[in-house]
Amino acid sequence: MEQAIEWVNKCPNPMQETSEIEIRTFYDVSDCKVADPDGETAEKETALKQK
Repeated sequence: MEQAIEWVNKCPNPMQETSEIEIRTFYDVSDCKVADPDGETAEKETALKQK
């Protein structure tokens, strides 16, 4: 989170008025092992990335 805030502080504001930047957490399929216990979804994702 600290690194994301540092990047945001370096980003110029393209708007003429005050604006907001929303920082969101990025999740990978490996973060959701409970939903993919056999790894089938992770395998499909890997195959799609290779295409």
